[in-house]
Amino acid sequence: MQTAIQSGAHALQFQNTHFDVIDRNGVPWLRSAQIAEALGYSQANRITDIYNRHADEFTNDMTAVVKLQDLNPQSAEAGQMREVRIFSPRGCYALGMFSRTPVSATFRKWALDVLEGKISIGSVPPAPTSPTLSDALTLYRESVQALLLTHDKPAAHLLACRSATRITGIDLTDMWQAPPVAGNLSSLPPLPWGSKPKKPAVPSRHEKQLDRLARYLRHPERLAAYSTTYAVSRELIADLLAKGYIARQVLLKRMHCTAAEFNLLIAEGKEAGIVRALDGIEFNYTGTLYVAGGAA
Repeated sequence: MQTAIQSGAHALQFQNTHFDVIDRNGVPWLRSAQIAEALGYSQANRITDIYNRHADEFTNDMTAVVKLQDLNPQSAEAGQMREVRIFSPRGCYALGMFSRTPVSATFRKWALDVLEGKISIGSVPPAPTSPTLSDALTLYRESVQALLLTHDKPAAHLLACRSATRITGIDLTDMWQAPPVAGNLSSLPPLPWGSKPKKPAVPSRHEKQLDRLARYLRHPERLAAYSTTYAVSRELIADLLAKGYIARQVLLKRMHCTAAEFNLLIAEGKEAGIVRALDGIEFNYTGTLYVAGGAA
């Protein structure tokens, strides 16, 4: 529900950002534009972008749209009432989790202190400090868990290290192999694979050929209807391909290999369930026909 609310005077401060607190039942809510400034964004709409991407994770006690006086002196609507999105301390904490600026971790701690009442309205937090090794490792833990959903373990580890390094300036890339002397390293998170990452094996030419064979069999309709040594019409070959059947001569030409290599691929493909052969008197004009393993 949209309501008109008057904001108070500067009452909360994070680093160099002074907030115009909106008091809602004794809880300080903050404007999105000032939150963007606190997190180090140059554009106020970055908070709107973050909210829109994660809107389903914000409840009514975390954010709301209200009518407030426009405080931007450069705005054409300065001094007028306009709709503004505001966030509670809990909502601010969530924004800090989704943000990846250098101060997002510090901002989250500050928002949590406000939520727990450790920082009261009117107080000023201590001056900002540089990111620590602990901050970098916290970012690593958060990133690697999310990356493991879409990447293998070595890639997730490397990307998480790079992300933490980019945000904090602390290089984590080689820490597990050659820990630096400085810093408390007893809390290093375990590597996601438990040991030194192994380089992914490069598929052999034979494995690549088997993969190509499987792809052709899955999508025979995409193959061109080459003429065979039996001078079968192109239309007949195209009709067979559309029905999921690939004539031996067509498949051999697509695989770009010798007949001996092709026979070996077919034999291994049969054992792996990749391919199944059909032959008989009805196929005398095409030779052996192949279908994907398990196909009817």
